[in-house]
Amino acid sequence: MNNISSINGIKEILDQYNIGQFQSFWNIKKDDENSFGQIIETNQGFFFMKVLRRFDEWILQSIKIAHELYEQYFPTYKTYLTKDGKVFLNYKNKNIVFYEYIKNLEWEWKDLNVQEIHDFARILARFHKLTKSLEIQSTTAGTYQNIKLLIDEIYKKRALFNQEIQNIISYMNTEIVWLICPEKEYITWFYSEYNPGHVMFEDNKVKYVIDWDIGKENAFYDYWSSMVACFSVDWTKFYPEKLKEFISAYNEERSLSDWEKTNLFESFKFGVIKYGAWRLVDLETKEVNPHQLNKLKYLMNLDKKEFNDMINL
Repeated sequence: MNNISSINGIKEILDQYNIGQFQSFWNIKKDDENSFGQIIETNQGFFFMKVLRRFDEWILQSIKIAHELYEQYFPTYKTYLTKDGKVFLNYKNKNIVFYEYIKNLEWEWKDLNVQEIHDFARILARFHKLTKSLEIQSTTAGTYQNIKLLIDEIYKKRALFNQEIQNIISYMNTEIVWLICPEKEYITWFYSEYNPGHVMFEDNKVKYVIDWDIGKENAFYDYWSSMVACFSVDWTKFYPEKLKEFISAYNEERSLSDWEKTNLFESFKFGVIKYGAWRLVDLETKEVNPHQLNKLKYLMNLDKKEFNDMINL
């Protein structure tokens, strides 16, 4: 992979920032259809330059929200503003963002311990509180209607798969219609994929929340999607003690309503089904994701009483 800019080009780009003078190009960390990311060294240190190949109002909104939350001491990376105060720079039709360089950044999902689960849930609740009053445009990705439409599409093409997978798809299609949150419940901005693959920890505390994508809906559809963190990395085990800790920590930071407490199982079910809608099957290649398969099979064998017994309700 080659540097995306010449030395003269990167010098011109850095002239629009207050982060020092160019010293050298370092590792290319990402290069796909969505973006190009590379570490840049200046005389002030290391910075992560991201060139956004896909750029729209939703991506811009996510960049702005991440910056605003950082300013409120939320654990996320710093976004460096241009000299004229913008979160991105348009340079020769390339949209560029400079972020704090995070050493040893890993994008891998990992098993969280109980202390990490506690802070993981607490930070999500804090995110919901901080963003509730923000003026943000709604997106569709990750919303209830978006997930239901995805399941509708998969259901129509279920005959592409064997009987076991067809049964699971039918289960998702049947259950999703019952997982509707009343509009009067807590409405906030949601992260959509707040999971261990998008969070870094230090000393059992959340250090960075990364890879932002934000929308608006009832918190019900967001916080319990994050309960998938209570599964093992290979999705073959579920840890009730982590689930109890997650619920307790979230409730300490933002008190759940009576309806939310009564419908914890339903919200957990939505979270598992949501990831299934995204990743269980590939309609083009007809491949089945074994991790999502394990998770959905676990859910199908779990009833509300068993779930409530696990969390002592």
